[in-house]
Amino acid sequence: AVKIVAGVLIILAALGLAHAAARSDTTGRFFRHRRRVSKGLTNIDIAVDKAASTLISKQSLPDGYTLRRAIESDCQSILDMIIELAVYEKEPESVLVTVGTLKKDGFGKEKYFYGFIAEDEDGNPVGFALFYIAYSTWEGRCVYLEDLYVRPAHRRAGLGGAVLEGLARVARELDCARLVWQALDWNTPAHNFYEKIGALKHPEWLTYRMYRREIGAFLSSAEGQGGGG
Repeated sequence: AVKIVAGVLIILAALGLAHAAARSDTTGRFFRHRRRVSKGLTNIDIAVDKAASTLISKQSLPDGYTLRRAIESDCQSILDMIIELAVYEKEPESVLVTVGTLKKDGFGKEKYFYGFIAEDEDGNPVGFALFYIAYSTWEGRCVYLEDLYVRPAHRRAGLGGAVLEGLARVARELDCARLVWQALDWNTPAHNFYEKIGALKHPEWLTYRMYRREIGAFLSSAEGQGGGG
């Protein structure tokens, strides 16, 4: 009888451990990832890690999803989602970056962007956000969100809002004056979502751009006029 009871207790204990392991797998994946890449982090990397861990611990993410800092091995997935977003925005031909570009610019000696990766319960990438630190001469540091994308099958679950919460936490952790992004004028669903969460639309500012061709033409003109300095 003692052996039977002991056997039952062992089985129950094993079941309990298995349940606990399954329940904590999402959080465990995040912290194992963070330990693996703990060296050479900037204060921005640390802020991203802290924001992601806070969202996980306070259960701000939809069930079955996790959020973590983007790492170099994510670059192919990031590029795939950049292209998906460009297709949605009707400009797939405008994507010129490559996996190599992303690796160099985001994970090289000098870092020009930072990112979040959202994953489903199987560890598949289902969304991303890329941002960098900009500067306002009026207000100081700001977080500039370049891209936020969630794959169609995973929308309307609150994942986009959770990623924006992560970005807001990064902005607060870095004592930034504001979080800034742009939206296409025809993307009404995005406008409605952003205004619903309290973002302010600025009606007076227009965006101007010079691409490589325009930069080259401008400099050629300036140098031709003796204005190279």
